[in-house]
Amino acid sequence: MTIFKGPLISNRMQSSALIASSTRQRENAFLKIAVILGLLAITLGGCGSGPYISRYKLTIYVQTPRGLQVSTGVTQNTVSFNDGVLKGLGAEVLLSTAGEAQVIDFGDNGKLFVLLTNDYNRRESDAPVAQIFALLHKKVWDAVGVTAATEERLLAIKELTEVPLRMLPMLVHFKDINDPLTVEIVPPDELSSHFGPGFRLLRATVEITTEPITTGISSALPSWFEIIKMRRSSLDGDAGTLRSPNPPLANRLSSADFTQGL
Repeated sequence: MTIFKGPLISNRMQSSALIASSTRQRENAFLKIAVILGLLAITLGGCGSGPYISRYKLTIYVQTPRGLQVSTGVTQNTVSFNDGVLKGLGAEVLLSTAGEAQVIDFGDNGKLFVLLTNDYNRRESDAPVAQIFALLHKKVWDAVGVTAATEERLLAIKELTEVPLRMLPMLVHFKDINDPLTVEIVPPDELSSHFGPGFRLLRATVEITTEPITTGISSALPSWFEIIKMRRSSLDGDAGTLRSPNPPLANRLSSADFTQGL
């Protein structure tokens, strides 16, 4: 029988201790690198331009049998530009909108909703309102398009801007406000076909403002709206991600077309 004496056992213990110490050192080194990279990512992430936060007031003038009706709605736009040291990685421009659909209440004749999305039937229709404002002031754009410098020039524009009616976002109303399946698009030049004789959309303007964001969409619609918002479904209750090639309007629209970022 071989008997191992103290020195050999001691050497093995020392070797194990050295291995453990080396492992801890490597782990500490990896941890330091991870912390450094995390801090670097946070630092570099703030090297782009923005965010630029601005509010836009859309004013709509409607001729009704009872006279002129004027409606205003304010939405907020936030834009950041990935033009710093991380330029070329990820999205070049980050956009977000906070606001709700503008509601024009014609009493017994129904309600007209100015949505947060464009009308796919009108080529020049756009959304959000901030995008329409930018398109109407292309003279201040840079040659490459909208940049941080462009955004600063846009925000310096204080005058009222006329909006061609063809550029307005999607306009809808519900034949039966209690049934979301009855939603239908209202072309800007066909208000009388949906609300009755004497209704005509006359004019629209947009301007930068400091007024508060317009809210109240939940009170303008019945309880079914809160249900689809909670379910994150389309107006017809479809919560799936797949849609048919040519879905009906109630399947295209969701609560996100009526409220965002609030």
